[in-house]
Amino acid sequence: SASPQSGSPFGGITDNFTVTVLDTFDKNCIFVQTVPCNIDSPVKFYFEDLGIRNACLNFRQVERNHLMENAIYNELCRRGFSVDVGTVYSYEKDADGRQVRKNLEVDFVANLGDKRYYIQSAYQMPDDEKREQESRPLRKISDNFRKIIVTYDDISPYHNEDGFLNIGLAEFLKNDNSLDL
Repeated sequence: SASPQSGSPFGGITDNFTVTVLDTFDKNCIFVQTVPCNIDSPVKFYFEDLGIRNACLNFRQVERNHLMENAIYNELCRRGFSVDVGTVYSYEKDADGRQVRKNLEVDFVANLGDKRYYIQSAYQMPDDEKREQESRPLRKISDNFRKIIVTYDDISPYHNEDGFLNIGLAEFLKNDNSLDL
């Protein structure tokens, strides 16, 4: 995970609040590279205290999906993981039949020792389109590390047809071994 540098464009917010800035973690099949934090690279802010987050935003952006993603990040950190945001590159044809590169985001790449987990945070997956959106980046990763989708739903953990663990937020938070179910 990134540690903000003095003089970074994010210094003010990270110096004054308990905030972590995550750089993007490039995942291109086998080749892995951490991209340095700069104003042009996509970064995410995670607050250690969601109450402070809400107050800083004047209680305007209280979307449950953002709060859930922040809670998952905090829990991964509590468990001792080094956490990054992932990017997977996919080459697909556009409407004109030209091949274009698409960047697909993996919400979290969590590392601890020799373990790595790719984790998607999906507040709800009500239909096939949303399930595909969340599964697609994970399918593009060719290594054999665990791939997990956490939803807000109160579900019993199960493995989908791709072998990805689907788990509810409550079970994920309650069970320290939930990533290995």
